[in-house]
Amino acid sequence: MQCFNYIALFIPFIFLSQISFSQDERFFRGLFSGTLKEQLHFEGVTKTYKWQVHSQFYEIDLTGDGTKEALVINKLDGTDWIHIHDKWKAHVRSFKLQAKGSDAKIYKINIRNLSLTTRVLVIQYYEGKTEFLELKGSARLFFMTIDNQKLASVALFKGPAIWSEQDDSFFSYSQRKYKFELFDYNNDGQKEIVVKYHKIPRIYKYQQNGRWVSL
Repeated sequence: MQCFNYIALFIPFIFLSQISFSQDERFFRGLFSGTLKEQLHFEGVTKTYKWQVHSQFYEIDLTGDGTKEALVINKLDGTDWIHIHDKWKAHVRSFKLQAKGSDAKIYKINIRNLSLTTRVLVIQYYEGKTEFLELKGSARLFFMTIDNQKLASVALFKGPAIWSEQDDSFFSYSQRKYKFELFDYNNDGQKEIVVKYHKIPRIYKYQQNGRWVSL
């Protein structure tokens, strides 16, 4: 597996101590007042959230053009969101990651060049756990792509499971961990994302404009 440059994002309630309104006070006011609801496109439904927690701005070169854009991680009740901002901290796009149980969070993001024209953020997301009769937990990959150094092209794709655990009432515990890597299998100048469990691989190939296919 190739080495990854990664940003570890630990997203528990530690964010409560990291709130910083100085970087973009209007954005955070919008989150807490509810005026940002129309921008976030909450599936066309106006909804009021009781609990809202967010991170600071993580300043990263998302497009690969040498300037730093930013992302913010936000938890609204039981849902997790990623907000993308340009270099002036203006809000560009938001994406929701649907949790399956408690303690869901983004725990790591790997940033790589998929090709000369496409940059990808591989998001590792713990979907949470359920403990009714038996314990079940899982984690999943999401692929966020940006084409041609244009932040407006940012898109999110729900990828495969990368980890799971199960503990049933008969004291049988099992855990399945996958490995992933980026590799140009067909030598076309664009890397594929490969997810492996033992000797069984699943290959995901990028098709441009935010679209992926599983081979």
